[in-house]
Amino acid sequence: MSIMRVGSWVNLADPVKVLHTLRLVIIIQQKYQARAVYVAI
Repeated sequence: MSIMRVGSWVNLADPVKVLHTLRLVIIIQQKYQARAVYVAI
């Protein structure tokens, strides 16, 4: 039931955008962590 409500509330393109943004955020975080580790060493 809740899934149908969310589906009607959110557009079909929004989940894709959210996934892409999350992927970019994860990549950026990994890059910053790699830099932090490199600087720490």
